[in-house]
Amino acid sequence: MKLKAEDIVFFFVIGLALFILLWLLHGSPTLDNALVSVGTLIITSEFLLWKKYFEIDKNVSVGFVKVRNDLEKINEKLINIEELIKNRR
Repeated sequence: MKLKAEDIVFFFVIGLALFILLWLLHGSPTLDNALVSVGTLIITSEFLLWKKYFEIDKNVSVGFVKVRNDLEKINEKLINIEELIKNRR
């Protein structure tokens, strides 16, 4: 599985949020600024996760449509074979 730019951005955002939380424990940023920063980063990571989820879901649904079309073709061939067998008798 190859890492895309979105995956790298996701891990960077999560790492940055953890860095800010650890920095807050140390006492450097103010509480308001830290909460705004961490909240923004968490929302960004959630957005990236949902985007990835819907991309995978779209690919799966396209695959199911292809399989359904193949099954319909197989069903038509089976119906033709049944008709040929019935006509021989």
